[in-house]
Amino acid sequence: MACCILTIRLWFGSFSLYGLFTGAPIASPVGINPWDEDAAPLIISSASLTIETNSGSRIIYNNLDTNPAWILANYAIGQLIESGQFLHEIPNPAPSDSSLTIHYNFPMPSSFFREFFGTRPGFLSSHFENFNSLSITPIENTLHFAFAKATSQSYFVFVLDSPFQYDRLNELFEQETAVYPALHGPFMSTNPIGQLQLSTVADFIEFFFPNPAAITSSMINNIYTYRDNMRTVRFFYDNTVEFTIMPRPGTAGDDLTRAMLAAFSKIYEDAAHQARRGAPKNEVVLTAHNFNPETNRWHFYFKYVLNDIIVDLPAHPLEIQTLGGNVVFYRRLMLNFRAFEWEGF
Repeated sequence: MACCILTIRLWFGSFSLYGLFTGAPIASPVGINPWDEDAAPLIISSASLTIETNSGSRIIYNNLDTNPAWILANYAIGQLIESGQFLHEIPNPAPSDSSLTIHYNFPMPSSFFREFFGTRPGFLSSHFENFNSLSITPIENTLHFAFAKATSQSYFVFVLDSPFQYDRLNELFEQETAVYPALHGPFMSTNPIGQLQLSTVADFIEFFFPNPAAITSSMINNIYTYRDNMRTVRFFYDNTVEFTIMPRPGTAGDDLTRAMLAAFSKIYEDAAHQARRGAPKNEVVLTAHNFNPETNRWHFYFKYVLNDIIVDLPAHPLEIQTLGGNVVFYRRLMLNFRAFEWEGF
């Protein structure tokens, strides 16, 4: 639970959403505290937000926690779960000049999504088990929410009767008139460790071990290698860190939700550890996942994002494998990326 609370605080900060929207009541959780729910990392991670207006569209990956559209969308969803109604199932929603769309790079479980907001059990899951995107559109003093699955031709549309939310969303669209040039590169990369030595690398990888004092280090085939009785971390010449652990024999596999929670937990642990060393990392987005029935392992693949653009690399810079609710493999390109800066002529 501590990890989930930290995740939420990193995403929304220490403030309450209630204070951002004076004049409208916020949903009151019944029996569920959304700040402590295991669902939280699934709600706030690996999402992108598309803002569509008459002036064009843009996709947002970075710093969603401070984006007014993201905050407004989450508040509106909370109101939908509290007092919205199911409208109909349709092949395609009506076209609109202005909308907010949240995209997930995995099937978002509807029950977990609903639990994050803490009210009305079964409100979404009675219609669909999961979804990949959610569009919010203002229509005649109401908001329409269209949930869609990537593998389905149907959209499940819900309606929230709220002139207040309708006005707030339209105000946001009216302000969305600036042009946001896309950054396609080139990118520059830096090694946060600095001078590579056994001792300096150790400072950046010790979070993989429950007892750093038990780590033994050595050079094996020019690879920095760190071990205890169960875990091995190797740092390669191309700045790739690879962690492996010996799983317990006969360990059962996970469902997708439990596996993802384990993967995200390790990412947050990594990010927090590097931040304490003055080496914050680029944000990541989940781009692919699969299950291997032969090993009972879930495989998750992530890419870096910078200025709302996915950094174009020949391979995934982060891969995680989970088994039995634990991360058993973690490979990450330990480089920080930023936009190329011309230094003049």
